[in-house]
Amino acid sequence: MWLENVALFAKKYRLSANQASFLRATAEHLTARSDGGRDSEVNIVAACHYCNGRRHRAQRPLEPADFMKRVRIRLAHGRWHGLRLRGRSFNSVES
Repeated sequence: MWLENVALFAKKYRLSANQASFLRATAEHLTARSDGGRDSEVNIVAACHYCNGRRHRAQRPLEPADFMKRVRIRLAHGRWHGLRLRGRSFNSVES
């Protein structure tokens, strides 16, 4: 994930700026604010832009631990975001 410089991140991982935009770091509320979740450090984690929006739009959102498992499995198989992520590590936030 990246925080500030999409061009640098895209170049480093050989992605288009559009592909890299899905991996922008955001604050993910584990319990959505619409469901009573608070803006507290125990309820907020880093998540890419894509995951942040996708998890809460599902008809039956997965619990945070289950969603994390799903993401890790899909990443391991290079199937997240429709990007070719095989062999690339996106486990840290970059600026």
